[in-house]
Amino acid sequence: MTPAALEWVSRFRRYMTSERRLSAHTDTSYARDLAALVKFCNRSGVGEWSGLDTQHVRTFAAHSHAAGLAPRSIQRRLSAVRSFYEFLLREARNGAESAAAAGGALIRRTFPDPTVEIFEGISRQI
Repeated sequence: MTPAALEWVSRFRRYMTSERRLSAHTDTSYARDLAALVKFCNRSGVGEWSGLDTQHVRTFAAHSHAAGLAPRSIQRRLSAVRSFYEFLLREARNGAESAAAAGGALIRRTFPDPTVEIFEGISRQI
């Protein structure tokens, strides 16, 4: 991930703790979940948030499952990812120039919600 893309994770965490008033525990969990996503993106060659698509998110969830993460933990990871993308879209709608650069193609579409499909697949494997 580029430094500009990583800065959006920091902005999101500040937003979640200051404006949404999430607990320290939730902030820590979301930080861990987004760090896992960043690591996945680096391994997958995704350098900007606009390059992350539905298939990447499905693969991220599948890798989390294969690594032994519990279904509820995977669900929380996906919730963190979804909240992060909603933040990027909201910032872009509010006219933040760098959000437009960070969100890129996301401004033209909503973030996919593959949660149902992912968990149906996981439940069939369990």
